[in-house]
Amino acid sequence: MEKEETSEYKVIENFYLKLLEQEVNENLKNGYEVLGGISICQYDGIFPNHKILYAQAMIKRIKNGNE
Repeated sequence: MEKEETSEYKVIENFYLKLLEQEVNENLKNGYEVLGGISICQYDGIFPNHKILYAQAMIKRIKNGNE
């Protein structure tokens, strides 16, 4: 069942996006991040959308109750 895109939901989603962005940035300093069990090393700008993809994957996990 699809969740309604309410303003409250968007606020929560944006809150998680900010937290996840901080987490991703912190991990990028170490040169790696794990996305869906796949480790991608040494970004160096090769994957410009990695933060968005990571945040979307995490939000999907949160929505599905698999934190």
